Amino acid sequence: SIESCIADLKSEVEKEGALASDIKTKTEALQKAAMSIGEAMYKASQEANQRQEGESQGESETKSESETKSESETKSESKTESETETGTEKETDKDKKKAGGA
Repeated sequence: SIESCIADLKSEVEKEGALASDIKTKTEALQKAAMSIGEAMYKASQEANQRQEGESQGESETKSESETKSESETKSESKTESETETGTEKETDKDKKKAGGA
């Protein structure tokens, strides 16, 4: 683990008479451990992004279906309202004719 690599390097640096080659070896081990953590984080990030994209596509497909339904319902309601208005106008015209003719 990275903690053990840090501890090994720290104890090597603090040791009297530590050899540069030993410090270099411990430093390389620490770098390798840090790189493996970076790779794991990158992989996890990529997987999370793929999941989010998949979820976003599912949501947008669902939204598209519901938006299409809403548009159809709105058109139906508008048509019904205009038919009702037209029917009301016809009744009003008939009433006027009856009142004028009577």
